[in-house]
Amino acid sequence: MVLSVREDGGMLHYDIMDGKNKRFTVVHNVNDHEAKCSCKMFEMVGLLCRHIFVVFRDLERIPLKYVVNRWTKDVSLKATFEIDGVIYDQNGPKDEKKMLLNKVWSDKHCCMDMAGSNMEQLTTFSQVINEQKQLLLSGKEKLSP
Repeated sequence: MVLSVREDGGMLHYDIMDGKNKRFTVVHNVNDHEAKCSCKMFEMVGLLCRHIFVVFRDLERIPLKYVVNRWTKDVSLKATFEIDGVIYDQNGPKDEKKMLLNKVWSDKHCCMDMAGSNMEQLTTFSQVINEQKQLLLSGKEKLSP
């Protein structure tokens, strides 16, 4: 229930009483469509309180700054996955370098796991990796096939 409304330089101050006879003050900046309530529910929880809803009831839409993404259905539609500690958002921008680095690390670990119990294969794999490392250190542009 709105007890009183007063204007002060483009700001509307609403005194509101809820069903438990507690008084709250909502300050509404009409130009910016911003509202702050003395209960601080939006700041603490991310949900608009019933006091601000009373102030916004004549608006056609609730301002987007008060529609927090985590409370929308769209947040559950974003496919995310993790590879070696890097979180990827399927709908977001892709970092090709990170993805390639993760693939190379994954391939290297896979090869080490496959050769891990066979000393001959592990030694051969180690030699191949060291040859490639030496080529990179020497500054040659191409690695051996």
